[in-house]
Amino acid sequence: MKRFIFITGPSGSGKTTVGKILAQKLGYEFLDTDEIIKQITGKEIKDIFLQDGEEYFRFLETKVIREVVQKEGNFVVSLGGGAIVNPQNLHTIRNNGLVINLLGKPEKLSERIKGNLEERPLLKGSSPEEKLKQLISQREKWYKINDFYVDTTEKNPYEVAEEILNFLKLTSLVDFVRVNLAERSYDIIVGYKIFDSLDVLNYLSAKLKRIFPQARKTVILSFNSIKDLMYSDERRTGEAILDFLSKLGFETFELNLPEGESTKDVFYAIYTWNYFSDLDIKKSDFL
Repeated sequence: MKRFIFITGPSGSGKTTVGKILAQKLGYEFLDTDEIIKQITGKEIKDIFLQDGEEYFRFLETKVIREVVQKEGNFVVSLGGGAIVNPQNLHTIRNNGLVINLLGKPEKLSERIKGNLEERPLLKGSSPEEKLKQLISQREKWYKINDFYVDTTEKNPYEVAEEILNFLKLTSLVDFVRVNLAERSYDIIVGYKIFDSLDVLNYLSAKLKRIFPQARKTVILSFNSIKDLMYSDERRTGEAILDFLSKLGFETFELNLPEGESTKDVFYAIYTWNYFSDLDIKKSDFL
């Protein structure tokens, strides 16, 4: 058996420090892809950028990530800040482990790294904070592709590691079935009585708020009325879901369609779109 936990995020988010703490607490081996590249080339990262260019560095980065996932054992792997932008890297890590994203306010992140900017070639210049803001903005959609996210702005590395450990405990309660579609990837969460678990609900709450920050409405599509789906002798699944979404502040609607192949035609497509239009469903809302 082997297990990988990949840590992504911009410079200053604490990937290496948190990764080492996490590995120690889990009894895993820690790897840093930047450090591996330095060992392979005998050069500092800044010198690779200067002498060979960023394209060559990214080539090495992809090669190292592919080699890392071939290893046997359990590993916490810290990735370079731009690694996840490459679709090949994203496919590799999503297919081989959990992805933990660390972020934070640019002013705080730049404060953390101001003593070693020479080692960060993409941040060199008169305003590292502004460059960091630009990089985070450019990579935002990629950083959102994760299994768990921690805002490190006001947290020390041990607190961040503890949050990740709590998430890892959650993964023992449910199964995550990953649908890999590059930046459109998502997880299907499968479990028994998952709406009875406070840990699962907290995770789902944070995930929904992060992925859909502007959502105000949600539509539940089902074949039978969701309230008729049995949850247990005491409670029904539909009621649990509706209660959960209501507590998150979403205005929730149900659209029930007939079962079978008959719904796979233009009529029902138009019917569904008209339903969304009548409810004033926006792109920022979710189904």
